[in-house]
Amino acid sequence: MPVQGTQIEARLATRDDLAGLEAIETDRTEGLSASYLNLQEKGDFYVVVGLVDGEVMGRAILDARTRNELVPELKLLWVVPAARRQGLGVAITSYLESVAAQLGYDEIFLGVTPDNPAAIPLYISLDYTPTGEHRSAVNVSVVDAEVASATEAIYRKSLRLR
Repeated sequence: MPVQGTQIEARLATRDDLAGLEAIETDRTEGLSASYLNLQEKGDFYVVVGLVDGEVMGRAILDARTRNELVPELKLLWVVPAARRQGLGVAITSYLESVAAQLGYDEIFLGVTPDNPAAIPLYISLDYTPTGEHRSAVNVSVVDAEVASATEAIYRKSLRLR
């Protein structure tokens, strides 16, 4: 739950958010925020930022590029540790899902690796269900889509049943 008096917001990122996005990059996504915004400008790729009291404290990607295996796909949900358990991840995901629904999608997908066990209860609480499908995990950069050695479980959520 949000701390009383804390303002939680999620919206599409703009170029003005670049410094904030760069400030929360992880080792695996370091230096990629500008690339994500460039892809957003080309279309079918959406960067959603989560703000706590106006400061970027989280982000996620909606990748709707048709060249991908799963379309649309929620990728790279990240909330800085200090902002966790305040509803920011839920706000980011809900906003991202509304973008997918506005684009006309009936469902949304995501992949999660076993080394991210904290994410699974969150996704299940948000009505994502395992499909039983698995795939080789793609590099989290989503820019170059290099194949890594891990396996992801695929989850889906209906956007019709809201």
